[in-house]
Amino acid sequence: MKIFLILAIAACVALSIYAGIRLAKPKKNSDERQALLAMPLLRDMEFNPEMVLRRLRDHWKIPIRDEDIDMAAPSDQTCVFNVEGCRIGMSLMPVRIPAGEFDSLFPVSLYWDNAEEETATHQSHVVVFLSSETASAIERYSLFTKVVESILMETNSLGVYQGNQTLLVSRKNYIDFAQSLHTGDIPLTLWVFFGMQATQKGNTLYTFGLSGFNKLEMEIVDSPKDMGDLYEFLMNIASYVISGDVSFKEGETVGYTENVDAQIHISKGVCLDGNTIKLTME
Repeated sequence: MKIFLILAIAACVALSIYAGIRLAKPKKNSDERQALLAMPLLRDMEFNPEMVLRRLRDHWKIPIRDEDIDMAAPSDQTCVFNVEGCRIGMSLMPVRIPAGEFDSLFPVSLYWDNAEEETATHQSHVVVFLSSETASAIERYSLFTKVVESILMETNSLGVYQGNQTLLVSRKNYIDFAQSLHTGDIPLTLWVFFGMQATQKGNTLYTFGLSGFNKLEMEIVDSPKDMGDLYEFLMNIASYVISGDVSFKEGETVGYTENVDAQIHISKGVCLDGNTIKLTME
């Protein structure tokens, strides 16, 4: 797994160098330079960037001009272009992602039934890469989602692997969730992973992906409340944080139900590294 991640990063670096994308470390108080990465999994080795560009123009109404497409790509299965303040690269990798890369994700892949069996059948993958120094996080994630959705639609695809968010999402679910962008909603489950653990002490949930929006991750630790209710609550709060660009402070409260507030505390993470926001309810 570690070896493949290094190879994948190396491939992205090579693509980014060709594309003129600068791989800068995120600033502590800014998310503007963060790069996004995904790997759609294919059943074959066929990838036509022209068809993807056509869907982006026709279905998503993205104004990609011919002069913004880098026509000096090293092959007809690689494409680099600029749009809406972002630099995007997509390239077919005619190899399988090694067995074992996904093992830890199968038990927690809520949005890909039979992920273990289906990922085993993929023959190649596409590396998709986006970076921007001007677009906001929501603008970057929204455009990136549209690009990935278009790749899934225009290839013989199985689903998507997003290692940075520890996400495996099936083709159907990704395409369905992405359509919410048409109505101005955010496809939260494509951007943030929600972890859940049940123990004798109670139910623990956490987010993984809010850091991409320059926000602290959130945790609910050892709660006696129903897992489904907690999951819905955490999703609503995460959506509120991203959509409203909200940053919570120590000691604040946020509504859990009409009559119950969740207390906010910031401390060292239980399931995650670094400080996280703890949401606790009486």
